[in-house]
Amino acid sequence: MVFVKDNKGRVLIVGAGDVAFDGEGRVRDGDMLTVYDPATREMDFVHAKDVTLERTTSSEEYAKDYQRQLEELNSTVYAEMQSGGEEGQPSLTEPAEPTKPKGEEGNEALLGLSEPTKPVGEKETTPVGEEPVATLADGTPVPMMKDSKGRETADYSQMTPEQGAEWMSSQFGENAEAAVDGQIKRAEKTLKGAEKIKVDYTGDLNDAKEAEAQKKIAIEAAKAELELYTNIKKAMTEKKVKAGMEKASGVGSVGEVGSVGEVSVAVREKFEKSKKIPGRRGSITLPDGTKITGQYFYGEVSGLTPSHDPFNDFKQNEGFPVNEDGSSSNSRSYKDKDSRLFTEKIGRDFGGQALKNVPVVQDGILLSGNGTTMGKQLAERYGTDGKYYESLSENAEGFGWTPKQIEEAGFKGTVYFVPDKKMPLTSKTFDLFNRQETKSIGNTEQSVKNAKVLSTDEVSAIIAEIEGSGSLDAFFNNPTAINSLLKRLIDKGVIGLNEVAGLREGEDKLSAAGKDFVKNLLLGSVFSENTIRMMGADAMLKTKALNGIRAVTDNMKLGDYALMKEIDQAVQLLYEARQGGSGVDAYLRTPAMFGENAADRFDPISQAIALALEGKVEDFRELMMAYNRNAAPYADANQTEMFGERPTKEDFVSK
Repeated sequence: MVFVKDNKGRVLIVGAGDVAFDGEGRVRDGDMLTVYDPATREMDFVHAKDVTLERTTSSEEYAKDYQRQLEELNSTVYAEMQSGGEEGQPSLTEPAEPTKPKGEEGNEALLGLSEPTKPVGEKETTPVGEEPVATLADGTPVPMMKDSKGRETADYSQMTPEQGAEWMSSQFGENAEAAVDGQIKRAEKTLKGAEKIKVDYTGDLNDAKEAEAQKKIAIEAAKAELELYTNIKKAMTEKKVKAGMEKASGVGSVGEVGSVGEVSVAVREKFEKSKKIPGRRGSITLPDGTKITGQYFYGEVSGLTPSHDPFNDFKQNEGFPVNEDGSSSNSRSYKDKDSRLFTEKIGRDFGGQALKNVPVVQDGILLSGNGTTMGKQLAERYGTDGKYYESLSENAEGFGWTPKQIEEAGFKGTVYFVPDKKMPLTSKTFDLFNRQETKSIGNTEQSVKNAKVLSTDEVSAIIAEIEGSGSLDAFFNNPTAINSLLKRLIDKGVIGLNEVAGLREGEDKLSAAGKDFVKNLLLGSVFSENTIRMMGADAMLKTKALNGIRAVTDNMKLGDYALMKEIDQAVQLLYEARQGGSGVDAYLRTPAMFGENAADRFDPISQAIALALEGKVEDFRELMMAYNRNAAPYADANQTEMFGERPTKEDFVSK
């Protein structure tokens, strides 16, 4: 709390923020301070230039001081009453006989309460005057303090952000976010007020120096309070986003070309039967510092199964592990032109470079080196792998063989590494290995990769950090938020320490590559692979989608009322319209030369979302937010009896 002294000698408490008067009325920002006069208990306004800093104190200390004054006052009265005070005054140590009304035994008798009764089977209640101890869900006592009016209140400064979010949600329910937003605004205004406090340099310089120190303390205290409630808001957002993602994660189907997280029997047997020569034991170190021990082998390329088939338009290989949505577990999809051209280039000139980071194999599938192995397959067909064998002959002993062993092996093969311990066949594992490779990928592929790799915990943490700044643009201009996000990404293993430098521009900003990386994280965390690909290089469409990202994650929690399928269809519609050189509305009104008209192929909701995505930057976000508000009460199928017949999705979009 900030105390100032005005030019009338009053000591005042600075309230929440600054105002201005334009002669006609009050506006939001200016040089006037809202103040509270403890002497008169009234609010007032004073000009910032008419006050000097008196002192600062935390709200906790002010509450304690206020409580101490009350106790002193009460103790004085107590002492007077105990000594008897003035003649005729009662003493606390010798209470007078209670006076009963004429008639029967007083009010107790009249009401039949002369003997207190104890309810049958009821447990003993908390004694009068004692409050039950409040606890969090895990049984941890809620730290309490006295507010400025002497009332018990939670001390959020003694809680973790997660605990603060939990307690605030339990106290304010659906209004919890509004409550924490209010505290953030108050802290922001308090900070503004502290920064505007004038230090008087015309008096004693020691006083000025002390005032400077007090002002600094006031600013730091306001910043600490702002950070406190901002972190609570982040924790609140993170929990909500995670809940939405988890509810939506069950949607999807197992792919036909593989099993979720497993290698097919056919792929494993092909590998086991293939010819191979064991080499020396060794270890490799992954970008995150993980050390993996295992053994080198020289084996037939035909016994290995990379994620994609270079001889069949780079389609997924049968038997390679897949994600729940049927996509390849390899975080690189090879659907983009650049990845295919790069692999073709490897195959056209397959040399000793492939021995620097040899492929890593588990049960016949490639954890690392999918591109290298596909390049070797192509090189064997093109007859362009002569340089590879020359280099292998020169370096064979480093892998545990003699050149003669390689020459007499009786088959054309490749060097690979087999770990001792099996690793989970998830996109996160493949991505960890893929970081070792030198091949770069474009923004679209980066987003697709993120869609496969990021967990709900990581997605919710990313969105919470950005949401805490208010918008994506505000985040990009917030050094504290940028540093916080990068730290989280490192802690969760999404990026390595060696990658941070490429994402920064100086200490306080993200580079262009860093901004693209954050955008790709968000897009990949929410939208499907096909939707991301159709967005392509359309920067404005991506911006509109990103502005509505929180509304989309909130929508995921609505069960049958979620619109993820409709959003995918809306992007498809917009993509088709632009491919045809027209807007969405014109495309919907144009008869198709072959097949169904677009207006018949796309449902009304998808059409509405496509028009919103084509409109102003905020249109998509506002449509989603309005839909969520209307649909939320009906999202739980168990509420059907309460509301009667449930509305359709179309009912909410048309509102």
